[in-house]
Amino acid sequence: MLLTEYDEELHIKNEKDISYSEGRRQGVQLVNELYAWLAKCGRSEDITKAISNPGYFEKMLTEYQGNSCDDNLR
Repeated sequence: MLLTEYDEELHIKNEKDISYSEGRRQGVQLVNELYAWLAKCGRSEDITKAISNPGYFEKMLTEYQGNSCDDNLR
């Protein structure tokens, strides 16, 4: 008999917990990066709107990814 036994259900639960925590951390980091980018670009009104409007948040996130402030002059 092995000194330790493999518990597949426990292993799967632990992997899910780790994945969830990592995904949450990355999500928080992305939101913070988006808001910092909008602030740097002088777009504080967009931050306020994105906080209360999920569709607008997604629009701002798409705009942020791969762009600099200079790319989005209005």
